[in-house]
Amino acid sequence: MLRFFDREGARDKGHASWADFSSLHVSLDVKVSRHAEGAVLLHARRGVVFATNRVGAEIWQAIAAHASLDRVAESISRQFEVALDTAQRDMLAFVAQLERAELLVRCAKS
Repeated sequence: MLRFFDREGARDKGHASWADFSSLHVSLDVKVSRHAEGAVLLHARRGVVFATNRVGAEIWQAIAAHASLDRVAESISRQFEVALDTAQRDMLAFVAQLERAELLVRCAKS
């Protein structure tokens, strides 16, 4: 879902466990350009460009709108006819990539 290219051309991969994502927010350093096949994300401070497909763009939009990630996973499961646990696992890995890349940041809970 997410490919990113930094100055050295490195790629990011990773996994995390399902957790409370309510504290995740889009970084102020990120600019987004949506297109028919997905989205391109620019981390302006780091000078890094990220590309994602339509599913990744849908997840990004849901996070930006503070939508329920459970509902997003259910929608992806139905839309693309994949098992719900597969949609959740893939979505979780994608969100973890976004956070590690500093596209998403956690805000402290008060």
